[in-house]
Formats: sequence, structure tokens, C-alpha cells
Amino acid sequence: MTALPDSPYHLPPVSPDWRRKDWPEVSVSVVTYNQQHLIGRALDSILEQVVDFPYEIVVGDDASDDGTRQVLLQYQKEYPEIIRLLLYDTRLPGTPGRRNNMLNPMACRGKYTAILDGDDYWIDPNKLQRQYAMMQRHPKLSCCFHDTFCEEVDIEGHLIEPGYLRSNAPGERRATGFYPHEEFCKDRNIRLHTSSCFFRTRIFGGWPPGYEEVVSADHYLFLLITQRGPVFYEDRVSSVNERQAKSLTNSRYYNSDIRLIQQINDTDRYRRQFPATRITPSYSAFAFRIAKRVAISSAKKGRIIRILRMVLRIVREPRGAYAALDHRLRKMLGAWK
Repeated sequence: MTALPDSPYHLPPVSPDWRRKDWPEVSVSVVTYNQQHLIGRALDSILEQVVDFPYEIVVGDDASDDGTRQVLLQYQKEYPEIIRLLLYDTRLPGTPGRRNNMLNPMACRGKYTAILDGDDYWIDPNKLQRQYAMMQRHPKLSCCFHDTFCEEVDIEGHLIEPGYLRSNAPGERRATGFYPHEEFCKDRNIRLHTSSCFFRTRIFGGWPPGYEEVVSADHYLFLLITQRGPVFYEDRVSSVNERQAKSLTNSRYYNSDIRLIQQINDTDRYRRQFPATRITPSYSAFAFRIAKRVAISSAKKGRIIRILRMVLRIVREPRGAYAALDHRLRKMLGAWK
């Protein structure tokens, strides 16, 4: 295991004065929407954790209409001292699910917060205990992560194709150890998943302006957390990310040209806000890949000349073209509707 690094981007943590001493040590933030047949599995995987500290489960339900709420109320009835419910009668405004993802962590009262979406689950009953012990031993750590098994399933829950380890995505696989913020930014988040995230509650303060609009809220959250201190990564599979056929990331909305353009704009935001993202070419390369996708999509509709000009500009001016590119693409797409 590598030694705990000193990060030049380390910032002092938020004051702990907001917590009461009788509050639980750990909060598990769970967000859900229309996951009647899945949410019980997620909650069971939390309740099966073997720990020596008090914890709570904070569940935010974004106005489910499929019976999810009834499942949650039954679990709360069985575990009233552990489960807290935030139930919304109408879907929260903005990007689907985003407001729920923002409100829930802020309702957590633990010294540390773990994240688990309603369609994911943990497979290691010692996950919370190990991460808690690591954070207690190393006060400078901002968060802990571990590996995750990812799989894509159809509407009936059948596996569409063989699953894979999150760390096996393109890029160098990381060994168990401590990593600074710069290393985290190196390949755009060390291939981590939210179901593995365990961090100091509110270490990033409040949500920055624009957080509600970014496409990849998870990535932005990881950047906000890790700039506050080093990360501990464990090369151990302790969670499963089950991507549903009808999930937001598989939807037409999420993969639309407008959302792809927003990702280019997000990249510019990261490069301006987080200095470590500017010492790696991965963010510029990512923006170019997205621009290429939009270009190919639009070229198929007969817009080839304008698209070639757009791509040439980002090639010639990779660092200064993001805002202009975003404006031009939005204008073009608006004219082509």
C-alpha cells in the first residue's frame, strides 16, 4: 500500500460544528424513483452490514408511483430507529432525479456519508466498517472508494451481456492505496462508482452554482470531495451497479445532442474550477470525443460543412473553444429542429 500523499490541492474541511453529538456516526444516502422491485434489495444490503457504530439510512423518494413508497414505509415500520424517509408528493423540478440527489446528502447527519442508489446494492457485509475504520485512522482523507461490479440488465432484470469490473474500463488499473486529487483527475475519476463512495459529510460545503445543470453529477461530486484531501482506493469488489434498460443514462434525453453539448460545457467548468484537471489531457480529449459524436450525428442529417468548421475550431483552439462551441452548437441545433 502506498503512503498517504500530501496534496497541494488539500483544503481545510468544513467545520464539524453543525453536527450534534448524539447523531449517528454514518449516514447512508439512498435515492429512488419507481424501483418497487429493487429498493428492498438495496436496503437489505445496508441492513446486513456488520458494524460497531450507530448508522442511519436516509431515503429520498422522488414521487414514485409504482408502489416504491409502500415498500419504503414498510421498511421504516420495521426499522424506525434506522430509516428516515424524505417523501416528495410531486417530482422535483429540473434534471430528472438531480434535486433529489442534492437534497438527500444534505439531510444526512452522520460524520460520514455513504451513497447507494436504489437500483444498486452492496455485496460485502464489512464494507461500511472497513471504510469507517480507514477514515478514522486517517483524518486527512476526504473519502474512500472500492471496486464495483457493473452489469446491464433488460426490463425484466435479465443480464444483457457479461458484467465487468469498473476498474477494467480503459485506463491503467489502480492498486489498493492512497491517491491525491491530481491522480484522481488523471483519467477522469479512476473509474469509480457512487455505490463505493464513503466521504466526510458536507466536506465540500454547499452545492456550487450550476451543479444542478451538469450532466454527470457524480463526477462533479467526486471532484468537489477529492479536492479536499487524498483518496483511499481499495481494489476489492464490494458493490454491484445494475444499470437498468429504462434508466436515465440509457434514455434518449440523457443521450440527446443537447445533453452531449452540455458535457462539453461541463468540461470547461471543471477546467476552470479544478486546477488539477488542467494538468491532464484527458478532459480536453473527452470534450473532443463528445464534439465528434455530435458532429457525426449532425453530418448524417446533411450538416457536414458547418460541422467540419466546428470540429476544426476545437482542434485548433482546444482550450478556448468550449464556450463558443457550446453557443454555436446550441444555435445550430435550435435551427435544425
